[in-house]
Amino acid sequence: MKVAVKVDNVSPLIEYRGPWVQGSLANDPVAPQYSDNGTFQVAASNEASAVFHYFGGQVSLFGAKRFNHDQFTVTFDTLEPETLNGQSDADQIQTNLYTSPVSAQGFHTLAVQDASTNEDRPYFDLDFLVVESEVNANHSTSVAVDAAAWTRLGFQSSDSGSESGFSSQTTFTAGATATLSFTGTALDLYGMICQQCGLFNISIDGGPQVQLNANNPSLSRTKTVLYVARGLEDTNHTVEMTNLGSGMGLDFAMLYSNSLEQPATGAAPETNQTSGPAPRAQMHIGLIAAAISIPIVCMLVVGLFTCWTRRRRSWPFSPPRGKNDAYAKRSLRNDPEMALAVPRPLILQPAILGTGPPLAYAEPIRRESVYSVTSVYGDPRVVGWRQEAPFPTLPTYSQSESSRSVGRASIPPEKSLH
Repeated sequence: MKVAVKVDNVSPLIEYRGPWVQGSLANDPVAPQYSDNGTFQVAASNEASAVFHYFGGQVSLFGAKRFNHDQFTVTFDTLEPETLNGQSDADQIQTNLYTSPVSAQGFHTLAVQDASTNEDRPYFDLDFLVVESEVNANHSTSVAVDAAAWTRLGFQSSDSGSESGFSSQTTFTAGATATLSFTGTALDLYGMICQQCGLFNISIDGGPQVQLNANNPSLSRTKTVLYVARGLEDTNHTVEMTNLGSGMGLDFAMLYSNSLEQPATGAAPETNQTSGPAPRAQMHIGLIAAAISIPIVCMLVVGLFTCWTRRRRSWPFSPPRGKNDAYAKRSLRNDPEMALAVPRPLILQPAILGTGPPLAYAEPIRRESVYSVTSVYGDPRVVGWRQEAPFPTLPTYSQSESSRSVGRASIPPEKSLH
């Protein structure tokens, strides 16, 4: 099935470089028209760029075209940078600024840069991204973080999840953990970004730890994509998150699976409930199984003994088993008849673990791990390698930086309105 995931500008999966500022109603009266109640990122310098590594197919960039916007460049994978025009006399908010070519499912990189050469139109706004991917699943299920499928240590309920329809779980305890057990092929994890939030680790099936940062100095939001995994084998998995010392908030997980058996999606019961008839029912099932299996085993034993007896009688001779007689000295190595008379162990070939598609950015395949995920937005093989992953070569522009305003905060009042 095809899945489209919206990655808002405040998601830790987008890496910003250079001078960006958070758009706000204080500086822009039309800010509420942007997605998610007015969250958007503002650039006003050629040094401002953003990069997004992902696994999937097509990706679309959404932002704004306005009177004081100018050109910007987009680089997709290894294609030549495209210079596009973001200027419009009439405001176009939440508009599609760029859609990548239709690409095969795999690892991709999207980079965008403010490329204005006009000091009167220095701005570029990034609102959100939409990533399309194919997942091996036929249905999806949302699982609230307070559901029975989760195990939490050091978390407590928070009212901040009311925006998303779920009760968020938050923690400010270093080392607090939240673990989700599920069956499926893909996972989207939603949670909180906030001023008090910070670093956290996440891993799947005991695989490599991925470190992400949920800190946002300007605002707090729930229902934000914190982590996305694709390419999991359709079997049981465990995802674990660990708070590294500041704050952390979790909202819900979206699971994609072919299995009809899904984890409980509602709140976990406050107390363990037991039922009287259940043990007796299990005992009855055990007695029935024993009554059926014992006669079958006895029949098999009798049959094997009968076959062995008939075979023995058919042997041409049956000499005494003395230690000095010729029969006792017959070798298994040179006597085929003796070799056939000896039971042989059943040897099963070892299971072959699929390694998935080649990993991105020259990441060595982790042979020592049974970590089978082939893609994770935030996996160290993708986003987590931000300092080591190749950053696309971005063009330079002739306009002097001294004539440009760096960030909305330094723009003169008469030019501060979008």
